[in-house]
Amino acid sequence: MKLDLDLNKKYLLGLSMGSDSLALFYLLKKQGYDFCVAHVNYHHRKEADEETEALIKLCKQNNIKYFIKHSYYDKGNFEDFARNVRYEFFAEIINSEKLDYLVVAHNLNDLIETYYLQKRRGLVSYYGLKRETIIKGIKVLRPLLNVSKRKLEEYCLENNYQFYVDKSNFDTRYSRNKIRQQMKDYSDDDLKKMVLSIDGENSRLLLEDEKLNRIIKNNAINLADFQNLDEENQIRALFQIYQCIPGYILKSGKARDLIEKISKKEGPFSHDEGDYELIKDIDCLKLVKKRNYNYVLQVSSLSKVENEYVCFDFIVDPKYFYLKDDSFPLTITNALPSDKVRIGKINKKVKDILSESHVPLLMRRYYPKVIDRYGKIIFVPRSIVDKQGRYIVKKIDDML
Repeated sequence: MKLDLDLNKKYLLGLSMGSDSLALFYLLKKQGYDFCVAHVNYHHRKEADEETEALIKLCKQNNIKYFIKHSYYDKGNFEDFARNVRYEFFAEIINSEKLDYLVVAHNLNDLIETYYLQKRRGLVSYYGLKRETIIKGIKVLRPLLNVSKRKLEEYCLENNYQFYVDKSNFDTRYSRNKIRQQMKDYSDDDLKKMVLSIDGENSRLLLEDEKLNRIIKNNAINLADFQNLDEENQIRALFQIYQCIPGYILKSGKARDLIEKISKKEGPFSHDEGDYELIKDIDCLKLVKKRNYNYVLQVSSLSKVENEYVCFDFIVDPKYFYLKDDSFPLTITNALPSDKVRIGKINKKVKDILSESHVPLLMRRYYPKVIDRYGKIIFVPRSIVDKQGRYIVKKIDDML
């Protein structure tokens, strides 16, 4: 089992004392790699302290530098808790010791188990596990992905390397362990056939993602392009758009609910996502980070005024804005949907003006109104841009 790593680099091995990571320990040592060891004792099992002592003894006997972290599980999802703790610990060591890579003993079985979990949980951009990835800002290598767990156990047994069996791996309350039990009778040939199938799915995903990349820009997609996709690729498009939210994974069920809402609800609308919002606008679908669009501009005389949202030139044609000698000072601020303005002989609601003028939803949040000194709304633009240059409502994309 040649590891095919760079002998000029320095490595950190995540060692649990199971057969997988113990096999990797001896492979690294025998093949002459420069490495040290990191181990986390979660105190989640009664054998944990014994395993930690065995690891310390192993490292001392082989003159390998080691780092131990003791962590205590409180509540919540243990698998998520443990993964977060160990990778933060690994990152600390990598950075402090100026190491190049973390190596972990994920194997062929782990790759296929991950694939099955991904199929259950929702869409991903890649099925299974990659040989090289980045976690918590550190480079992670998985040199044993082409080796089955059975082969790693056999390697340890043949060489009399004492490994420990984590009894919690048989606890079927955990999703991965359920899958692990279902796979226990898979032969190495079965595993390799599964990998070929996964590779085929990843090739298909790559082609689909390339097509989506051509129509998704800055976390936005043209609404017509989105509606022309089949449901699977609509889900993939939303998944890709949502990837900009840190730590958020869009589930398939949630994506289908959004697609139904997008297809059935007429006109612009927004869907709240905490610090973000998904917006179905007049001609596009986009994810934006929330912000405060409120502003107030004071105008004391005939002049040109401007901010990041609007520009008004009251000098060009004062009568156009229904200005009188006693209108000043003017206030320009956000128009509310419920506001009314006199147009001819009728009072018209701002929301109707915006709808008739096909004003995009984001722009509606900073669309202006002009108020005279008496608090009366004297002007609301009936189009986004005045051809004679008297005003412009600027386009603020607010893309992420």
